[in-house]
Order: sequence, then structure tokens, then C-alpha cells
Amino acid sequence: MTRTVFEACAVIILCLTAAVTLLWLVMPVNEYSWIAGEGSPVPVDCDIDSGLVLVPAGPIFLIGTLGFGVSIRKRRTGLRVIGLLVSSVMLVGVGLKMPSYLSETARAAQHCQQ
Repeated sequence: MTRTVFEACAVIILCLTAAVTLLWLVMPVNEYSWIAGEGSPVPVDCDIDSGLVLVPAGPIFLIGTLGFGVSIRKRRTGLRVIGLLVSSVMLVGVGLKMPSYLSETARAAQHCQQ
């Protein structure tokens, strides 16, 4: 019973973290990127907030993927499968978004003064 409660709490925390992270994955890293469609260069965004969510979310989903992945080998339950799927999908999403975040922060570091 205790293990099931622990797994349920872990899945709830992962789903809440996934909901917040999904918002940041959908939004562009540079808030001025919509200007690029009009033919003008994209202005540098000196206030990039994506890293405040994406950087800590990566290890959270990595721990979730490893934890549920190891535990699912012992016994497959619905909570473990959900936890593994949520963690894995969000980890891939964070991994795909990080290169654009890193390139935008490097660009901002060149053009913005602290």
C-alpha cells in the first residue's frame, strides 16, 4: 500500500511538472521570433526565461525515467507505465528544446549588457 501511494504521488508530481514544462516547450525561446516571418531579422531577446523551467525540468524527468524504468522491470503496473511515458516524452521534449535555448542565450550574451 505504501509503495502504491508513493508511486501515485510521484506520478502526480510528474504530471504537474509536465504541464508547466509543456507550456515552456510550446512557447518560443525568443519572444520576438514572430518578427522573423516578416523578412526582418529577429531582434535579440535579453530577457530569456525559458531556462528557469527547462534546465531544472531535465533532471526531474531523467530521474523519473530512470526510476520508473527500473521499477517497471520488477512489476508492470499502470502507474509505473504512466510515469515512464510522461517522463520519457517530456525528457525528449526538453532535449529537443535545449539547443534553441542555448543558441539564443549565446546570442543574447554577445549583444546584451548585464
